[in-house]
Amino acid sequence: MSLWIPAGITAAVLLAFGAIIGRQNRDLLRAQAYGEFAARLVPLAIAGILVLWLPVIVNMARPDRAVPVMLVYMAMTVILVSLAARSVAAEERKAGNAYRKGDYERAVEIYRELVQRKPLPRYYCALGASLDATGDHLGAVEATSQAIKQDPEFGLAYYNRASSRAALGQRNPAMEDLRAVLRADSSRKLKQAALRALESLEKNEPLDGST
Repeated sequence: MSLWIPAGITAAVLLAFGAIIGRQNRDLLRAQAYGEFAARLVPLAIAGILVLWLPVIVNMARPDRAVPVMLVYMAMTVILVSLAARSVAAEERKAGNAYRKGDYERAVEIYRELVQRKPLPRYYCALGASLDATGDHLGAVEATSQAIKQDPEFGLAYYNRASSRAALGQRNPAMEDLRAVLRADSSRKLKQAALRALESLEKNEPLDGST
């Protein structure tokens, strides 16, 4: 079977992943951070180019060396793509890892540095979530409000601000933010979480926290 067929299928799969990545980073497009958006597609673009070149490379090799050449080429592709992926938003990944590990103070520190260098709505939103986790609810409201000011369609920022406002006892503003989540650019999962949070506030129950 020609190598062009699996190469074409792989390229199609990479395009599908590219569409998913694009959907997950629409906030960067709204913020006109085109360079940041493009950087997140670079690893997939590299993989696509290398995969499409695979049949050419294998055909250039001697028949008895075709399989070893293919394996080496694929290994190099994986290494190059991995290196490219790790170089994209390295500080953002560090902050996210710190948050997931419960090291909220470290997450706050990194996100503060990020918003100073690149004042993007997503970084203000994440800073707000980290501040909220440390108990600084006022600081969290300020950070998420900045994210919303820059990107009024950022559903996650409304959700995180709702969590902080609820913690401050601002029930009605928190409910307004949760309703805004339903109108804004939000994932299905986030909208479901907002609906559950609205129900909890209507029953005067505490929210689960920011996400």
